[in-house]
Amino acid sequence: MSNQGCSAPQVDLPIFEGFPYLLTCLSPAFYHISLLPKGLAPVALRSLARQQAQANQLPTCLVVDASLCLYISGGATEFVTAQVPRCGRLITGKLQLSELLPDSADLRERMALLATCLSRQRAEGYLVGSKDGRPALPQEARRLAGKQQNGVPRGLTQCLACGEWRGECLDPNPRWAGFVMRTCCRCENDSRCARCGKAFSDRKVDANYYETSDGQIWHIPGFVSLNHRCLL
Repeated sequence: MSNQGCSAPQVDLPIFEGFPYLLTCLSPAFYHISLLPKGLAPVALRSLARQQAQANQLPTCLVVDASLCLYISGGATEFVTAQVPRCGRLITGKLQLSELLPDSADLRERMALLATCLSRQRAEGYLVGSKDGRPALPQEARRLAGKQQNGVPRGLTQCLACGEWRGECLDPNPRWAGFVMRTCCRCENDSRCARCGKAFSDRKVDANYYETSDGQIWHIPGFVSLNHRCLL
């Protein structure tokens, strides 16, 4: 999975075999894993996955076994595939599920396996987010080229409620020249804890916003959600 959608698994990475579980993409190759009871019916597993994706607004994957998983991107788009995601860096115990799951000997056993897996992770390197823009089509490049009279990139409109700018525009940063970026205002912050319903941050995570003070587009990575402390 990428942090804006799903991509083919990387064959040089292992698959965690403590099925079933949810993987939530926090940034490229960085996932939150939530173990699920083996006894849950398929419809209940799908319901949990959909609730999680809808609340978190982060790419989510329900891994049923070594050859079956359900990808949910943006809380809406779904597809079933045999391409089970291979784990990069994992973390657990941070993102709460929509409901408290019953304890069991099997769940404790798989949690021990997961703890062993996590202890083997290499702690080097650092985490980054990604704006995940897309190359502009020729007609988009012409329509969005330049700035409005107030200096704001063409394509962005001001929210009447919060006053921030949202929409799609060409990134003003030369590093991302020719890329269309989607920006969100504060009113579009729908990234929430599945358990308590509180927002992860004052802005939507895994999303971009336009900063008027410097005229740049900034990214709020998905792993900002880990700072949330659920009280339920």
